[in-house]
Amino acid sequence: MLRLLILLCACATAFGALPKGWKACSKSDPKFSDCLSKEIEKAIKSLVKGDKSLGVMPLDPLRINKIGLSKGRGPVSMELSLEDADVHGISMLQVKDTKTDWKTMNVKVTVPKIVVLSNYKVDGKVLILPITGQGKGNLTLDDLSLNIESKWNRIKKGNTEYFNMESLTVPLEPKRLYIRLENLFNGDKVLGENMNKFLNQNWGVLLDELREPVSEALSAVFIQIANQVLNKIPASEIDK
Repeated sequence: MLRLLILLCACATAFGALPKGWKACSKSDPKFSDCLSKEIEKAIKSLVKGDKSLGVMPLDPLRINKIGLSKGRGPVSMELSLEDADVHGISMLQVKDTKTDWKTMNVKVTVPKIVVLSNYKVDGKVLILPITGQGKGNLTLDDLSLNIESKWNRIKKGNTEYFNMESLTVPLEPKRLYIRLENLFNGDKVLGENMNKFLNQNWGVLLDELREPVSEALSAVFIQIANQVLNKIPASEIDK
């Protein structure tokens, strides 16, 4: 979710018609990257409650209706769906560095804590143990580092060109993942508590298996939303 927010705010801070309190960054400024990093962070924090004029939904918490993961391979093989997910913690992010040539953008971000609260359904296995259940879930990522890369092209509508996001990638690199799934095994408290303990003891294995499908699922949502906004802003207003 952070990837979308950073791209939208980068676009907004690059053109002249800015919301109140935002500052445009000039490419001719030798400190352009520092300026852009600072203004991206400022813009994201100013949009915590959303902005209808920009088509930006509330950012903290950020609501994602559904994320579906197919069965994986290897140590973790399970079907997992998260519905009505609220993502908390985006307002605390820090943008460390930004580089762009308006074809590729690289942004380095840190976030102290991201908490994802959702309804979940799971069925499959983790290592040698089966897992099944549905209920309330909590995924917490501590000290998250994001090295975000997005690639853009241009599309033409009539005589006007617009930026279009082609791809968005980011390896999730938290220092710790905490997991809490309520109502595992049809509410069996002993089995549920043991499985939650097992998941948290083996969080690294779980993260390794889920990192790619989670990133792909979120990217699909963010690319769609980002292009809804980008296709409203002429490229000439961004790339000056």
